[in-house]
Amino acid sequence: MGGSRRLGSLSLLAALALLPARATPSNSPPPARQDTTRERNAFLVENALRPCSRDAIDSGTFELIEIAFAYETGEPFAPIIQSKRPSLGRPLYWCVERALSKVRLRPTPGERWRYTQLFALGEIPALPKEFLPAWQRALPDPARVKRALGGWLQPEVEVTATGCLHVVGPGVLAEPFVEWRPAPSDLWGVLLHNGDTVSALPGNWWLHQRTRHTNADPYSDLDLEDPRAEVLVDDEFCLEHVDPAVSALLRADDRLHKAVNAGAIFDAEWVVAGQGGVAGDIGVCLVPPPDGLQWSRFTSDEAEGIRRQVEDLLRGLDYGRAGPSRQIRIRYDHALGLTVRGVRPADGPLDRAASAVETKCERRAILRCDRIGKANQPSFASVAPVRKCIRESGASDQISATFDITPDGAATNVRIGGERASLVPACLQATIAGLAFPRSEGGICEQTTRMHELLWPPVNQPD
Repeated sequence: MGGSRRLGSLSLLAALALLPARATPSNSPPPARQDTTRERNAFLVENALRPCSRDAIDSGTFELIEIAFAYETGEPFAPIIQSKRPSLGRPLYWCVERALSKVRLRPTPGERWRYTQLFALGEIPALPKEFLPAWQRALPDPARVKRALGGWLQPEVEVTATGCLHVVGPGVLAEPFVEWRPAPSDLWGVLLHNGDTVSALPGNWWLHQRTRHTNADPYSDLDLEDPRAEVLVDDEFCLEHVDPAVSALLRADDRLHKAVNAGAIFDAEWVVAGQGGVAGDIGVCLVPPPDGLQWSRFTSDEAEGIRRQVEDLLRGLDYGRAGPSRQIRIRYDHALGLTVRGVRPADGPLDRAASAVETKCERRAILRCDRIGKANQPSFASVAPVRKCIRESGASDQISATFDITPDGAATNVRIGGERASLVPACLQATIAGLAFPRSEGGICEQTTRMHELLWPPVNQPD
């Protein structure tokens, strides 16, 4: 599985302040003067605030402070305190004020823009060992979570409606959670294939980190005045109590990813007996991705191979002893990861013939188009209405149409090309939808053709 992810300890953080040197090809243009000026000025401010940060460390204080760089003045100027936390004490405030009063920044002639930067002063406190049991007891009520954890959370940390902790801002705000060691764990900081990070805790509890947005690159295309330009992390930390079978699936994330050949999505349901093994059959259904791209579809042999791989993996996992039998329903998406759709008591082993996943599965929906040669030609009789429509309307036989051909040979989802509506006869859409093609063992095929290609198909096409 993936490696762990850590954020380094910082005593002073400038969000988008220090622009790191980047290796560039020798023929690349030099950096813009605006960028080098911003880098130099941010470096001056950071150095000026170091004594204040040391004072904050000595007093056991951590603060975030926002500094404004008003380049639109066009004249020599000093940075100013744009905003601050209400908790910022007077000694620390005046330390920052005095430090900034000695800094003279270099303006960029002709530029008229401003931006702000967040600086961290001091060291952010670590989370105590009492944090985990307090969070567990308070879930799932967000109000209780806020009351139980409020004294340990920074003001910028939001408690969500599900009792998760949402952190938006400079990376230092996420550091207590990323550095946290709530309990011994051999899976601390495991990076799942969908980008989430999980940590296994005792009693089938998991700490789940989801990254919503990351903008750690100061050279990103975001507007300097866009508030998002200051966001270095946008993470959600959730504490989840799951069934032992779900814990087994989380531990098997890497093997699940390989079982779907890193490119398939499947639904599955099965029964886990009290002793921890699978009881009865396993229902598996490959489902097409939302975008319906052809590259993510399979031949019938490939699809059956993935089904066997998934079933063998699920049957071979150790789900642990957990009392009565339970029926597990999941979806695994190679990009989005694991979604648990249900864990409920089971009366007995699963019968595939009675499995909703199996009986509702559209097996051809995941198959790749495999029509070649004459399989792409509609029957002569079904083309006759199209020929009559073109002849009687006097429309051009150069009009193009795109449509899907189902495995049963029906034309669906007809789209006429970009011609003006006045040039397209009203009968064309309906007659194209009436085309009949040979059956195919593959999936849906998209076809684009001009009318003359339908009316006068090639005579020597391979079978």
